[in-house]
Amino acid sequence: MIGCSSTKVRAIGVHGPTVRHRPEKGYTRQINNPAMLAEMTNIDVIADFRSHDVAAGGQGAPLVPAFHAVMFGTPR
Repeated sequence: MIGCSSTKVRAIGVHGPTVRHRPEKGYTRQINNPAMLAEMTNIDVIADFRSHDVAAGGQGAPLVPAFHAVMFGTPR
């Protein structure tokens, strides 16, 4: 968020640009440097969640169902 103090950010989630994605074959590869991002921002960084989703049989997009539910779900 532009203009947001880093003290208000609990964590950064990053998967990086995808260079190869074959979930049907059991792998996905993104390039990034989460350790450098954490050092530069002094904020905890959560990374490589796509690989875990693929390993668990998913398509490598574990946040999409939650996003779709919020954006397109039935309002409560």
